[in-house]
Amino acid sequence: MAFEVPASKASVGQDKFTFKIDGKQFSIKKAKYLTIGEAEALESPESSTVVLDIFGRRGTKQGDAVRSLDQEQFAALVEAWKLDSGVGVGESGASSS
Repeated sequence: MAFEVPASKASVGQDKFTFKIDGKQFSIKKAKYLTIGEAEALESPESSTVVLDIFGRRGTKQGDAVRSLDQEQFAALVEAWKLDSGVGVGESGASSS
């Protein structure tokens, strides 16, 4: 009998991490609900670009807002995103349980 992969526990709304920049609210997928491909990309040498794109692609309101942050602000945002999903520093969403 073949193993059937269970449905994701992500549900609409509950799988989102929300944050504000200059009073405007944005949201992204919680770290623990990244696909394996997205989590794998976070481990690549280009991971800073991957993380930026997870937070919003260049040329979008959200992406441009994120890119307006200084490095300290962005690091704090990423840390809050990881902590929200119970992902420790240096862990991808795929490696947490």
